[in-house]
Amino acid sequence: MQCEQFEQTLEQQEFEALPKQALAHMETCPACSALFADFGAIHSMASELAADPIAPLSENVWIALRNQLEAEGLIRDPQKPLRSAPQANPAWWSFFQRPAIAGAFLGLVFAAAGTV
Repeated sequence: MQCEQFEQTLEQQEFEALPKQALAHMETCPACSALFADFGAIHSMASELAADPIAPLSENVWIALRNQLEAEGLIRDPQKPLRSAPQANPAWWSFFQRPAIAGAFLGLVFAAAGTV
């Protein structure tokens, strides 16, 4: 058996159930033996991790985390409006955007047009 065949067999077979040819190759090939040992270490660590359930964090931890992120400015409250960019309109134009002043100005324009 060659190394490539050993790797394919290792992928296809269950971890503990290797054929005799693969076991014989593993005894003579240090690279495949090391690969099998690495897979064994990964398998055992994964088994240990799956056995330890992860406890959920308490509500106080989430509140403290949110407060810290808000203090650093990384998140904002959705009700708070974002600062708008400064308006590019000149000051004289913003004066005419008020409804009462705009109506009075429009009245003066119509009166002047009617007089002419």
